[in-house]
Amino acid sequence: MESKLFEILKKDHLEARKLMEELLTAPAEKRHGLFIDLGDAVSLHMQIEEQNLYPMLQKIDDKKMRATMKDALREHQETKELLRQLDRKDVQDNAWEQTFRLMQQGLLKHMQIEEGDVFEKCTLFFEDKQLDEIAKKCIDQKQAAQQPGRGMAEQEKRV
Repeated sequence: MESKLFEILKKDHLEARKLMEELLTAPAEKRHGLFIDLGDAVSLHMQIEEQNLYPMLQKIDDKKMRATMKDALREHQETKELLRQLDRKDVQDNAWEQTFRLMQQGLLKHMQIEEGDVFEKCTLFFEDKQLDEIAKKCIDQKQAAQQPGRGMAEQEKRV
């Protein structure tokens, strides 16, 4: 049986994939709203990983895992910067779409690595109880973020 933590994170990944696909095929007038939804979802997801999962993974005495975590944090920073760039551009501009596709490509690669190597390593280094504790923290944080007035701008202040 898969850990609740992995279910939560994979569900977030699936939501991001769907929003990215929808955004690229949506009419221009719907793109901005979809981008806000995507930015909120991805920002919260990264925040949850950085505050709850990655600190645990960085404690693992495994060179490959430490390198993977360093790469993951760098990828999060790149995604945050691309989200900021996209937020300042017109969604109907070709430059916006090029930047979006760059971000999408990086996110898809990042998700694939997490769902494969990272989650697998978690099961080797952590007990189910530890993973369940992280899952609970993630759920609590997501619920708190869904309170009114806690959109992408508010999340950025916390990241």
